[in-house]
Amino acid sequence: MTWWQRDPYHFQKWAVEAVEGFVTTKRTADGGLDGRLYFARPNMDDLQSMAIEVKGGKNVGIATLRALRGVLENDAALIVGLLILEPLGVTKERNFHRFLAEAGDTQSTFARPYPRMQLRTVADILNGKGFDVPGMVARGTGQGVLLSL
Repeated sequence: MTWWQRDPYHFQKWAVEAVEGFVTTKRTADGGLDGRLYFARPNMDDLQSMAIEVKGGKNVGIATLRALRGVLENDAALIVGLLILEPLGVTKERNFHRFLAEAGDTQSTFARPYPRMQLRTVADILNGKGFDVPGMVARGTGQGVLLSL
């Protein structure tokens, strides 16, 4: 039995915190969002966010990406990310990355563009590959410190 099967909520919490995100406090009816990363825009006072969804099952399909694309279009998030437990097969990975690329990049608000839809596996996280976002607001500092990335 995997960690996801034993306690999906704690797995989601671990995954969001592993990428320096803030965990969504609702345990149900959260619209599929499990957390957020926050980052600043140059010369702007307000923070932007990346909405994060965590999926632990082996049967993550294109419907998951479509729902996440809906979040991108209807939520205040500038970027969305999907964290998955299991790696995708070669064909599914190619199809997923094509779908993600269709969402495009952030506009010229930042020094460089960032993909608006991103995918990471637990293996990526464990190998130090987090999401590609602008400088994030530090989690757990109590200071709201901005990190330079």
